[in-house]
Amino acid sequence: MKFKILSVEDYEMVHLNTPVLFIAHKGDVITYIKDGINYKIKMPRQIPGILRGAMCFRKLRRLFRLDKAVIMETDGNLVLFRQHEIWRYSFLNGEWNKADIRLDCRNPMYNGVLRIQNGDLYVGEYGSFSKEGKKIYKSMDNGATWACIYTFQPEEIRHIHCLAWDNYENMIWVFTGDKDSESKVLCFDMDFKVVEVVACGSQKCRSCHVMFSKDSVDWIMDSPNEMVRHVKLDRKSRRIKILDSFAGPVWFAQKLSDDCAVAASVQEIGVSHTDNKLHIYASCNMSHWEEVADFQYDGWPKGYFRYGTMTFARGNSCESIYVSCEGVKKYDGKSLLCRLWE
Repeated sequence: MKFKILSVEDYEMVHLNTPVLFIAHKGDVITYIKDGINYKIKMPRQIPGILRGAMCFRKLRRLFRLDKAVIMETDGNLVLFRQHEIWRYSFLNGEWNKADIRLDCRNPMYNGVLRIQNGDLYVGEYGSFSKEGKKIYKSMDNGATWACIYTFQPEEIRHIHCLAWDNYENMIWVFTGDKDSESKVLCFDMDFKVVEVVACGSQKCRSCHVMFSKDSVDWIMDSPNEMVRHVKLDRKSRRIKILDSFAGPVWFAQKLSDDCAVAASVQEIGVSHTDNKLHIYASCNMSHWEEVADFQYDGWPKGYFRYGTMTFARGNSCESIYVSCEGVKKYDGKSLLCRLWE
């Protein structure tokens, strides 16, 4: 398969990329393009005064985690997850309103937020270990109000990696981490009253994404602790097959169209890395992956300046793939518009 960069664009993160709707941000400015009309929306003032000056510089935004945010579109609103808070922007009156809960994490994981077909929203807490456990919140009114719908006990998990809606089983899949005992693959109904422990107890259950097909559920390990592999779960038998290996932890992978998919390895700290690069892989059958591109990590100290990551926008197609870069040489804080073809 072939992979080509079409353009380099000045967005720190592209959140949504569809033929009719585009959402991205840089710093505290959101770009929202719908039906060809471009809106610029300023995020609510959340950053403490002492750090406001840091917002002007990419490296400082990266150091202090000021560039991180997750944005979702709902019916006539935007929902922003940022700096422990949830805000809703109304296009009707052009105002931000803050929800009355405070998340026990600076930001959820990129795939730790979910909107299902009936419009309900969910968010799972990321961040460090908490004595209160980690919670999943649900909103049934486009993000105006939220209620805790499920709590993981403190000894169960460190944090929540991914929430995903499965159209085939009409269930919500939840992935958690990080230690073997904390890494779980779970299935819930919309009210989180039915629970199936699909897999648990090893790094093979540790993932930040999931890809659904009629006959299988697929993910790639995000573990820095051992060789990273593609895990394929048979829907009927619930048996797991271990397939291709990767050059490092894969935080983000995405189904595009038919059985075509892309995945990106990251640069963090651990023995699973085989080199100092970030790699993009593609698959046309969800059984075998081939490397289609690689990028150099920019070398800034890991941990302090986070890691090297490449994140795929929701809604991508093979013809239009936005990849947002962090810690990538030449492309840190930029988004790449790319194309994939056989």
